[in-house]
Amino acid sequence: MNATQQHLLDSYRAAQHGVPLPPAPGTPPRRTPTPPHDTLPDPTPAPTRPRPRPEDGHGDDGGPGDGGRRLAGR
Repeated sequence: MNATQQHLLDSYRAAQHGVPLPPAPGTPPRRTPTPPHDTLPDPTPAPTRPRPRPEDGHGDDGGPGDGGRRLAGR
């Protein structure tokens, strides 16, 4: 049985069962349509907030982020 005969048999069976007909042999597969370009999401990133500074920093060197503490003796 060649592809045309198989298609005719499948079409007959589909008609008997009330289901959609299969595509004809040799037809390219259907592509899903792409949405219009104006409905695509905006590529710009969302605005971010600056990260809050910790109350007490990780270092005791008197630099920024240590809460203004200084090491004794400096």
